[in-house]
Amino acid sequence: MPELSRFYGIVIQMYYDDHSPSHFHALYAGRMATIDIERLTFTDGELPARARGLVIEWATLHQAELREAFRRSAAMQPPARIAPPRVANGEAQCSSDSAALAQVTLNVSAHEKGPACAHGKRAI
Repeated sequence: MPELSRFYGIVIQMYYDDHSPSHFHALYAGRMATIDIERLTFTDGELPARARGLVIEWATLHQAELREAFRRSAAMQPPARIAPPRVANGEAQCSSDSAALAQVTLNVSAHEKGPACAHGKRAI
């Protein structure tokens, strides 16, 4: 199964010649979930809440690329890799609850886990 992206311990994959509707698979901590590309909803499996949020945030930003990857995979062609969340100068990109983009600050403290979004969500 081709790997499309990897971030915060989450692996995003897609099977070749897979069934409709268009979807991708997210693996994290020994768990696997299936996410519908058009609706950006989990259709099978389960991930911890933080991982679910990160996957949907990432998929929202890369929905067109995911559609193209599914089209290519269905045609037995290798899909292109998709960039993980951008991290530069201590900032990562995520979206707010209202789906508008916001900048987040990475918390580099050894006692904290991952980036904290401006709207209070904390990454893994």
